[in-house]
Order: sequence, then structure tokens, then C-alpha cells
Amino acid sequence: PNQYDFDTDEEYNTALNDWLVHRDKVNSNKLSQEKQQEELKAHYENKFNSYRAEREDVSKRLKGYEEAEQVVTQSLPIEKQNLIIAESTKPALVAYALGKNPDLLKQFADAKNPVEVGRILGMIESKVNVVKKPKPKSNVAPSLGNAGTPSSRGLEAALEKARKTGDYTAYRKLKRSLNA
Repeated sequence: PNQYDFDTDEEYNTALNDWLVHRDKVNSNKLSQEKQQEELKAHYENKFNSYRAEREDVSKRLKGYEEAEQVVTQSLPIEKQNLIIAESTKPALVAYALGKNPDLLKQFADAKNPVEVGRILGMIESKVNVVKKPKPKSNVAPSLGNAGTPSSRGLEAALEKARKTGDYTAYRKLKRSLNA
């Protein structure tokens, strides 16, 4: 406010105080918005970093991951790609599933309603899972375990006796008790 625009000093002081209060509110709102934007930026950076780590891990375990991801990046607009990263708990697996399933990719691309997009993401996440490959069985000879111990010698003696007599009852009973 300009002092010459007012008839009295009192009117000018009132207008000046009102203007100062309004300015402080605007500055406070601006600071609050900047803080929110910084928090949001940090949140999305964390999401993207976790996606990159997951992507690196998944690409090692899943054959054809890069090709599937490329199909997704070429087929979906950047907004939908960002939704996958930001809103999915397993974004790399979701990208892989979409890239390997053209019908699902089309359904996701055609979804316009945010609720429908979320529902599709949830459905995909509930179905995708990376199962670790079982370790191949090694060709190592089995160990002899208790060979030479008194109990194994007793078992061997019982086996010899059973072979001579033809009655394996005592041998089986001793073997069960040693395995228990």
C-alpha cells in the first residue's frame, strides 16, 4: 500500500498490517509447498533407486528380462511407466510380467481409470513370484557317518547274524533305534 492513497495514517497502518499478514501467509504457503515437493522428490528418488536395485537382481535371475522391459518402455507412455515404479511393490517383476504377456500389457495400457490401473497392478503383483532354482544335487559319495562306532559295529554284527539265521527282525529293530 502507498501512504498517499489513504486519507489518514490510521487507514494506511491498517492496510499495511493487512498486507503484511497476507504476505506472511503467502510466504508460509510457498515454504510449505516447497517442503512437500522436496519430500515427494525424495520419495520418488527412493522408489526409483529401489527399482534399479531390484531390476539388477531380477535381470540376473530371469532370462529375457531386458527384452521384456524394452517392450514395456516402448508400449507404455512415461506416465504409466512411472506408475509401475512408484506404486508397485515389485516394479521389476511387474515390468517383466507385462513384457512377457501382450494381452496383459494391452489391458494395462488401455486402462484409463486410476482405480482400474491399481487393480491391474495388484493382480499382477499377486501372481508374480520369482522361484529360486533348486540347487543341483551333487555327485558326492554319501558319507559313512557312524562307521566304526560301537553302534554301527553292533548293527553289522546283527546283519551278519540275520543273514546266517534268515531272521532279520532283530536287525531291523536295532536299525530303527539307531536312526531315531
